[in-house]
Amino acid sequence: MQYCVFSLYGPMASWGEIAVGENRHSADHPSKSAVIGLLGAALGLRRDEEEAHARLSGSLGVACLVRDPGAAVTDYHTVQTPPASAVKSARYFRTRKDELSVGRDVLNTIESRREYRCDTFVHVCLWAKTEDLPWSLQEIASALNRPRFVPYLGRKSCPPGLPVHARVVEAQTILDAVRAAEEAHAEILRRFRFPPHAALYWEPGGTPGIEARHTTVRRDAVESRRRWTFLNRMEHYGVVDLGSAGEA
Repeated sequence: MQYCVFSLYGPMASWGEIAVGENRHSADHPSKSAVIGLLGAALGLRRDEEEAHARLSGSLGVACLVRDPGAAVTDYHTVQTPPASAVKSARYFRTRKDELSVGRDVLNTIESRREYRCDTFVHVCLWAKTEDLPWSLQEIASALNRPRFVPYLGRKSCPPGLPVHARVVEAQTILDAVRAAEEAHAEILRRFRFPPHAALYWEPGGTPGIEARHTTVRRDAVESRRRWTFLNRMEHYGVVDLGSAGEA
C-alpha cells in the first residue's frame, strides 16, 4: 500500500482543540482539519474552495506519530480585529495592514489565552481512502515540498522549523511507512533527542501495525472552511516503543 509521509517540526506549534471563550487549547498532534488545511495551502487552494477541501478530507486517511509532543506554554494574547460586518463585506484581507485599514474607531479588541507546543515533532502519514482522490499521493508530496502558499503549524505565527521532507513509500502498515521515511532522513533525526515512546493516532480504516488502546471522538472533519464548521471523527490511539521497535 502507498503512503505519503511528511514531518512537522517547529519551535512553536498550536494544534487547535474546540475553543470556547477566551481559552484556546492545543492538542499534542494536528487535527485532521489542520492537516487538510496544510495540504490545501501546499496545493494552492483558497479557503473558499470548499468542494476541493471536502474532497481532500473525504478521500484521505490521516495518522500522526508524535515523536515529541513538546512543552506546553500559554500566551496571554490581545489582538485588534475588524468587526464581523467588515469581514463579510470584504472579499479578502490579504495582509494585516488591510485588516487594520477599516479604521481605528471600528476595530475590536479580543483577549485570549492561547496554548502552544514548543519543539514538537510529528510525523503525518496519509493514505487514499477512496479511488477518487483528487490529487495523487505523489502530487501531494511534491506540493508539500514546494508549497504554493506559506505553510504554518496551526497558527500563522508558527512556521515550520525544517522542510517537511514529504515522500511516498510502499509499506504494509502506517508504522512501517513512518519507519521507512525516518530511515531516509536518519542523519537529520539523529540531531534530536526523542522520548523512547511515541503516541500513534489514526482514523478508522488505516492499518497501524499496533493495537488500539482506546478510541476518542474529535470534532475536526472539515464541513465548511468558509463557515468554519466541523464534523465528528473517530480517532484510535496506541503507543509505540521505538527504542525496541515494538509496541509498548
